[in-house]
Amino acid sequence: MWKYLKQTSILGNNNRLNIPQHLNDPDKINDFFLDVPGDPKIDENLLKFYKRNKYGSNEFKIDSCTQDQVHKIIKSIGTNASGYDSISITMINMTLPITLPIITDMVNRSISESSFPEAWKLARVKPLPKCATVENIKDLRAISILPVVSKILERVVCTQLTNFLEQESILPPFQSGFRSCHGTATALAHVCDDILTASDTGKGSILVLLDFSRAFDCLSSELLLAKMSYYGISETTCQWFQSFLTNRSQYVVTEDDQGNVRQSQIKNISRGCPQGSILSPLLFIMYTSDLITNLRHCKVHLYADDTQLYYSFDHRRTDEAVQRINSDLDLVYNWTKRNSLVLNPSKSKFMVLGTKQQCEQITKKSPQIIINSKTVERVSTARNLGLQMDEQLKFVEHINQKIRTAFFRLKVLYGIRDFLKVDVRVTLTESLILSIFNYCDCVYGPRIFEKTSRAIQRVQNACTRFCFGIPKRSHITPYLTELKILKMEGRRKLHLASLVHKVVHTKKPKYLHDKFEWLGDAHNKDTRSKVQSKMAIPSHKTANFRSGFRFAASKIWNDLPPPLQQNMSSYCFKFKLKSFLINKQIELTENLYIISKSVKKNIKKVTKINR
Repeated sequence: MWKYLKQTSILGNNNRLNIPQHLNDPDKINDFFLDVPGDPKIDENLLKFYKRNKYGSNEFKIDSCTQDQVHKIIKSIGTNASGYDSISITMINMTLPITLPIITDMVNRSISESSFPEAWKLARVKPLPKCATVENIKDLRAISILPVVSKILERVVCTQLTNFLEQESILPPFQSGFRSCHGTATALAHVCDDILTASDTGKGSILVLLDFSRAFDCLSSELLLAKMSYYGISETTCQWFQSFLTNRSQYVVTEDDQGNVRQSQIKNISRGCPQGSILSPLLFIMYTSDLITNLRHCKVHLYADDTQLYYSFDHRRTDEAVQRINSDLDLVYNWTKRNSLVLNPSKSKFMVLGTKQQCEQITKKSPQIIINSKTVERVSTARNLGLQMDEQLKFVEHINQKIRTAFFRLKVLYGIRDFLKVDVRVTLTESLILSIFNYCDCVYGPRIFEKTSRAIQRVQNACTRFCFGIPKRSHITPYLTELKILKMEGRRKLHLASLVHKVVHTKKPKYLHDKFEWLGDAHNKDTRSKVQSKMAIPSHKTANFRSGFRFAASKIWNDLPPPLQQNMSSYCFKFKLKSFLINKQIELTENLYIISKSVKKNIKKVTKINR
């Protein structure tokens, strides 16, 4: 069944796409991947600054680990991909009673000797197409697969290093990449809410989406080690990271049309963090943590190497705003040059955001965003962290694209419907179709039009008919209610409430927690609102603001029953809230049924009187 689904592209899997024969030369592909853009030369003054100064007084040193910790890490590894040694996580799990103490000893030996094993530095690279039609080698993306045992060691170090960076507040507050309780949804919720808040005060915004060329590959290991020393990483730990970053190599593996495997020569990697590594994202975040301090005017939010700058202003001060944005972009460009990174103006984009009137007033003045004397393209829609954004932040194009994908996948599933049991149908529609609307629905959910909301619900209705064989003209709501399935609007409320509950009780991410205001903070009296921890509804001027994150979060929190506002696990909260929402859905359905029955009865009476 899965083979059939992959062949029909329902899974969106690019593995099925073949590399054209004239480009399928693994040695040339490997040379292209190793040809890193930009100048590797380091700013000597910058290097001296990080070597001679210290961020704080505390020091970090990698500690040895226990067998229990290693066992927990092994069980958490989800991928079964194997490196050049052909050892998979499945093989390790099968031999765990014997290999666990051996793996633990290897990990601790590496830590104590400040040396990363040479045998784990070889990466097997699988090139995958970035697009449907590959016309050039640059249309290929390098997917590096490292030995699975090396990932266990990396996870041990990554966990300890992350805790140190969080405790010392080294990571930027507006960096959401690869951090606990942070993610693309929280980053987009923050940025969109800032833009909507500015729009409520009569200001439009310009959002610049910056593109870095092969950011992880361009990173300078020498400068990274100097920055690590500056942030308090001990000398022996820096030696371990130096061993981890240097003397690495890779080879490329491809397949031809007949399925024959072709392999390139092994070549050394001169720059960058190892792709496919667990530690690389964290090291890159540390490497770029000083970027925010270089800005003077714009707000910025980062997700690993995805950087977005935005500035809000009155349309009458557009020229001044553009000048300030370009000034900050010059600072960013100069920072990238000093840090051996490459900022790509041709792939960077900018958008004008706000109400329709605000956008029109700003675009009349033809703002020109410039990076290194090159004009950045203005677009009306852009993909930002997986979410298709438009100028009014209504996400119509994003939803329409998801709906088209959903109905295409449902059409494919109908081809095998008669061979599937009901429970399998439910699983497939949930995992392959309805799940695509879950991504960032706490961001776009409060913003979408009622028409868009109904279109999403029609997808669920079609899936319900597919699963249970419901006639075409029958109403779906009674079936959903009887089966205790949440409607799509209820699912969006569940996801938004879960995010708000997590932010309230973990206080992470701080940039979202700081948006919440509490009624109890306004006075010291022990009133009912203070005991129940009610949020204050933000003051605002326009109806547009009411569909932003801050307003929607405060409203959904205040609507929660007091027992659900208490601190509990995410799983427990979701389970209880889902039951609460289903009961409300059942109650609403029953009320609508009573009203409908009463209306029909009155219509019959009126018809009789008229006769």
